[in-house]
Amino acid sequence: MNSNRSREDRNASQEPGGSSAPIASGERLDLATIRRAVSSVPLPRLQNVLVLADVTSTNDVARTLIDKMIADESDLGRTLVVALRQTAGRGRGGRPWKSGKGNALAMSLVSMDRQAASRVRIPVEAGVHMARALSSAFGIDVRLKWPNDLLSRGRKLGGILVEVRTSAGEDGVAYLIVGVGLNITSSAGDFEREELPFATSLALELAAAGAGKSTESALADILSMFDGLLTEPLSDLADAFEAVTAHARGAHLTVRDGPRMLSGTYLGLTKDGFLRLKTSAGEESILSGDVVIL
Repeated sequence: MNSNRSREDRNASQEPGGSSAPIASGERLDLATIRRAVSSVPLPRLQNVLVLADVTSTNDVARTLIDKMIADESDLGRTLVVALRQTAGRGRGGRPWKSGKGNALAMSLVSMDRQAASRVRIPVEAGVHMARALSSAFGIDVRLKWPNDLLSRGRKLGGILVEVRTSAGEDGVAYLIVGVGLNITSSAGDFEREELPFATSLALELAAAGAGKSTESALADILSMFDGLLTEPLSDLADAFEAVTAHARGAHLTVRDGPRMLSGTYLGLTKDGFLRLKTSAGEESILSGDVVIL
């Protein structure tokens, strides 16, 4: 069932040709621009790129693809799902993440899992990769709020949600879904209307940095980031995170870990990406949770 860079477009309308004008806040993305971006950049490690107009969420589409591969005992290879609008997307903790106005992109990478022993590292590894890649491609300083919120100038540019899907049986095959949502052309007014005071977009950050890049070129750069995502494990995850973290060593952090709220001094990460906090009760290593901005 392998294919070579197949693309699928649903509910697509014909759009006029592309523009070389710099990406601008308030601009609305369209399927034609996304398709041109896919065609313009080499993606040798992606076997399929599916470009869709409307989905509940790209992770939903990814789960459906994996279920079909499991049922058919087939392998599509590394597949990227890209959607212009998603109506029921979810972030960490089940919080809603919608992109219904053509100002954001939702993307999900489907990939065969590595050994289960390294699985806990994947959310932080994916975050480090995206923070590095966005900073390099756009000349902005993207930082990672543990475990995988992407920030620029302290505001949320995007987020990542990782899921694992495993076939039944003792030798079940495991697949990873790495879902990424990025605000691309949202304006300050968009965020004000959506009551998101701590959000930002790529267009706003490029304008603040005095950098210019066309929308199609920017989308091509973003798509190329998924080509190398999780292809080479980080040899020292804790050090790699320190290079891109939004947290200062020794800073006081509060973390929501399920029903628990933990506060303490940030000590870095363990080798597997657990957050280390020095609390009044001693050192805690936290597998998952959210750093709370107070």
